[in-house]
Amino acid sequence: MESNVGTVSKRPKWRFILVIVGGVIIHLSLGTVYTYGNFAPYLVSYVRAKNISTDLRYDDAAWIFAMMTLGQGFSGFLGGVLERLAGPRFTTIFGSWIMSGSMMVTYFTIDVSFAACLMTYGLLYGVGLGIAYPIPLGCAMRWMPERKGFIVGFVVAGFGGGAFVFNQVITSYINPNNLNPDIDVKGEQFFSQSEVLDNVRSSFLVLGGIYAAMQLIGTIMICNPPPVEDASVQVATPRQSVAGEVNEVYTLTSSNEVLATPRKESTISFDETTLNNQKSKSSISKKNSRTASVISIARNQTPLAMLKTKSFYMLWLLFVANGQSMVLISTLYKAYGQSFIKNDKFLSLVGAFASVCNAAGRILWGYVADRSSFKTAQLCITALMTCLFATLNLSELGREPVFFIWICLIFLTFSGSFSTFPSVTMKCFGAEYYSVNYGIMFTSQAVTAVIGALLAQSLRMSIGWHGMFFLASGISALASIIAFFFEEPTVNKASTG
Repeated sequence: MESNVGTVSKRPKWRFILVIVGGVIIHLSLGTVYTYGNFAPYLVSYVRAKNISTDLRYDDAAWIFAMMTLGQGFSGFLGGVLERLAGPRFTTIFGSWIMSGSMMVTYFTIDVSFAACLMTYGLLYGVGLGIAYPIPLGCAMRWMPERKGFIVGFVVAGFGGGAFVFNQVITSYINPNNLNPDIDVKGEQFFSQSEVLDNVRSSFLVLGGIYAAMQLIGTIMICNPPPVEDASVQVATPRQSVAGEVNEVYTLTSSNEVLATPRKESTISFDETTLNNQKSKSSISKKNSRTASVISIARNQTPLAMLKTKSFYMLWLLFVANGQSMVLISTLYKAYGQSFIKNDKFLSLVGAFASVCNAAGRILWGYVADRSSFKTAQLCITALMTCLFATLNLSELGREPVFFIWICLIFLTFSGSFSTFPSVTMKCFGAEYYSVNYGIMFTSQAVTAVIGALLAQSLRMSIGWHGMFFLASGISALASIIAFFFEEPTVNKASTG
């Protein structure tokens, strides 16, 4: 067997750590999308009190979060395309500053109309978020491809944790005296106190400026790893070592870790001794190998090729179903809590700790997927979501303690999708087109946002909070069925004597 020898240029550990830290900082700012559930009562109260839209309800305001997710879902693939053209740093700062800039522009549009606010704080915010979101993830996974789930979980933990910091900032800035809503309209509570409402408009400028500064710092820290160069990584030409012709090159470390995958799928047995010593010219088989690693390698699929696969549509539908619980609880948890809890700071605190669980869940479920499989992680996530939403109404009996626990558990659980779907996308469709492919996968969240907003607006007043929770539970049960029938590619190593 002929072999080419090459090495990966040294990747200093400190540089990898900077990439991770930079990704976390960026995602902390992007993750402030989850502050909307806490921010909504202030925004809706302001719009009503200023006679901008006097009949605005929380169900209507859910469209802001829906437009955020819609913009994110349909712009994610643009980030992948732009990264291939201009690199990760330009793409990240371009998308991030669209997001933070839209926040500052809302200082003006909120006094124009709710529709104008919907475009800036909703759609434009989401477009910037979608462009920037996948880029730090792709950079991190390229630095440590063998631990995709854990690394993605660690970076997007910043996304989940953004609301922990900024929920407290928002409430302390807008409602420093912890005033409670003093107007009740058909079971919905609103603020009318000037001490609260006078701070709403300026908060957009303050928050947008903070986000922009964080994004600049994080962008400076991220980069892709150095390319493969000369001496210590073994490069085997499969046409000479595999039964069956494959015209692609596989790049392996001494431990048979795949660094670059071929465009044609095959299952290969590599002899570690032969690769290291480059002496054997015979075909490799399990029979004469001291150690053989059998690896099912996902090919690098273009976006068009991905769209022709059954796996993509199953994953896409699963992501849509999982997203319903996220949209409902992220936008309306505080409005629901206000119906039986009269403590604004407590509800803000619930949102803050829920975001910690959002962050922790991304690491936890990424680790579970790495140690077992994406399918196992998703079966656990969907089963838990089914049970948690079916019993959420118990919080009205247990009041503050039970509400706190259930909301935190829901955030801990649904967040797992945002660490497991990026890694399974790379696993199924390869690394080369990851940013574009995951952007297309994320269009599912645009669809789920619209469905979630329509359901909330059309059904909540008729079926009530409990009906909405049972509906979310049923959708999670459907997601569990989809996860059960999904088959992912295997990447395993087996030693033979």
